[in-house]
Amino acid sequence: MEQALKIAKEKYPQDIEKFEVRWRPFELNPGLPKGGEGLNKIKMYHEKFGKQRFEVASQRLKQAGEPLGISFSYGGNVGNTFDSHRLVWWAYEKGQHEMQDKVIDSIFKAYFEEEKCLSDVNVLKECAERAGFLDGANELFFSDDSDGDKTKGVNETIAEMKEFRQFTSGGVPLFIFNKKYCMSGAQEKETFIEVFEEIIRQESKK
Repeated sequence: MEQALKIAKEKYPQDIEKFEVRWRPFELNPGLPKGGEGLNKIKMYHEKFGKQRFEVASQRLKQAGEPLGISFSYGGNVGNTFDSHRLVWWAYEKGQHEMQDKVIDSIFKAYFEEEKCLSDVNVLKECAERAGFLDGANELFFSDDSDGDKTKGVNETIAEMKEFRQFTSGGVPLFIFNKKYCMSGAQEKETFIEVFEEIIRQESKK
């Protein structure tokens, strides 16, 4: 989508400037353990998808990621991601979409490339620090005698999950445009550009 936005900005500079990317929370497996080390990631994937299917899909992703500078690695553990969604929500509240994008990139790198477990608040702190959002992470997880504010962003994150649940079929990634149009799964940049152009046409009629 980033490539599509870049192309669209060159083609429709005045219209695309009105676009803003927001990351919304969705948990694929809310029953995963909170805190600590989580569960073995590869073992979980094998149980969910089957070993052969996982091996084929993971190799395909690795090949797709290499030209983009993404080194997918599937070791490590996986845990409950709710606190990571709180951090992403807080990043937007404090720094709008620019900061939210940086925090998301850092979280993705930790999980998909560095084999880190996102249920560990220390990992989230490292992600925030790399994104230039250390103070924000400290407010959530390490303030008030090292206990953090456990309520900040909880209700807001849950509310966003409920609001956008109507659009999802249970898979990720899911792209929602103007709360009207949806696309599920990885897409070519040409597909995004077509959607952008359709939104621009519709908005111009108002």
